[in-house]
Amino acid sequence: MFRFMLSMSRPGYLKCFLAMASWAALAASAQPVTLVDENQRVTVLTRPAERVVTIPLPVAAMLMTVDGSSRRLVGMNSVSKSAIKEGILKKIFPASLEIRSDVAGDGFMPNVETLLEARPDLVLQWGDRGQDVIEPMTRLGIPVATLKYGSIEGVHAWLRLMGKALGRDGNADRIIRWSNAVLADMRRRTNPIPETEKPRVVYFLRFLSGMQVAGRSTNQDFDIHVAGGKNPAEGLSDFKLVNMEQILSWDPEVILLNNFEAGLTPRDIYSNPLFSSVSAVKHRRVYKMPLGGYRWDAPSHESPLNWEWLAMILHPQRFDLPLRDRITEAYSMIYNYTPSADDLDRVLRIDINEQSAHYERLKQ
Repeated sequence: MFRFMLSMSRPGYLKCFLAMASWAALAASAQPVTLVDENQRVTVLTRPAERVVTIPLPVAAMLMTVDGSSRRLVGMNSVSKSAIKEGILKKIFPASLEIRSDVAGDGFMPNVETLLEARPDLVLQWGDRGQDVIEPMTRLGIPVATLKYGSIEGVHAWLRLMGKALGRDGNADRIIRWSNAVLADMRRRTNPIPETEKPRVVYFLRFLSGMQVAGRSTNQDFDIHVAGGKNPAEGLSDFKLVNMEQILSWDPEVILLNNFEAGLTPRDIYSNPLFSSVSAVKHRRVYKMPLGGYRWDAPSHESPLNWEWLAMILHPQRFDLPLRDRITEAYSMIYNYTPSADDLDRVLRIDINEQSAHYERLKQ
């Protein structure tokens, strides 16, 4: 073969070389991929996945981010789809609006019929919610890799798994390096803050349908501590329903509102007479969480931006970050997309939060 190539003209040599390089790249991409998930389950793919279904909520956005495209995502949770429609991802990956979102029902239970229609090479599913949400797929021979809900360490594990499954390890590693750098910087700046100067922060996972707050071992509790706050609900585990008496006894200085209840805004708190004596209301420190490539209140690849936003909210005198510039730089890096000024306004919920304290700093 080498002698044959030497006897060729330069254009012919180049064509042959490029053809061989293309074949080598194709052969490399067709190599088997062994995935070891967070439950130490082993899944072997014959090659990097070309058709992936995601059932956990943040993972659809994360998969497209790691891949740099929506091409290989063939199914997602309907709640993931609603975040795409409401947030900025529909501009970054417009074809994502056409991806089916009927692959799972309540409680993350897979819809086997629609999964078979989607013909996935791989399904990403929660691995800490029992076998009932996994077994219907494995019984049919559908490859499944499982994830565990947690803080940023879990997010990094998800990214590594997706990077390997897609053959996009470099993209995943780049996001993880950025995340670790922001986390280290945040801890360096917030750890020395005296406990007496850390505000009491309550996050409502639900408010309109009953007051449900984030306790210990939740991502929101983690974020509050990273940003220099205290969570008075940390005596509760996971997410718990509470009554008004409990809220008044905590007297939160900052209230964070979820992105999952449509129409929920700080006005719902400010206008509620039961909250009139709460410090967060008296000082206008109630905020709707931002929504970018995914909802910032959930663990995701955009969590580093949430830590910086939250630090500015909790410590306006200590943190005066160029957050709009930080978001622009991050989106250029992780999405290859430069957001407009209006995009940034929508991500930061300027129209919803503009009546809350210190939010004028985040305007254009």
